[in-house]
Amino acid sequence: PLNLLVDSTGIKFLGNGEWQARKHGVQGRRQWRKVHLAMDTATSDIRAVEFTPSSDGDSPVLPELLDQIPEGEEIGAVTADGAY
Repeated sequence: PLNLLVDSTGIKFLGNGEWQARKHGVQGRRQWRKVHLAMDTATSDIRAVEFTPSSDGDSPVLPELLDQIPEGEEIGAVTADGAY
């Protein structure tokens, strides 16, 4: 069976770079998104990906990640932090 490791991280996709903001005092609005990943622990392959606004919680995304696994593939375990 497939064993998945699930986690998320924030990615800045709009706004001035941190260096430019510090050097020139530019205070632009920075926009972030979260990327949620489900990784196969045996192969390290990324099996599912979802992007959400940074303000969204992690737990609502778990069913969407699991829905990306093909229907006939048995999931043995899902390991994630408490946010999921």
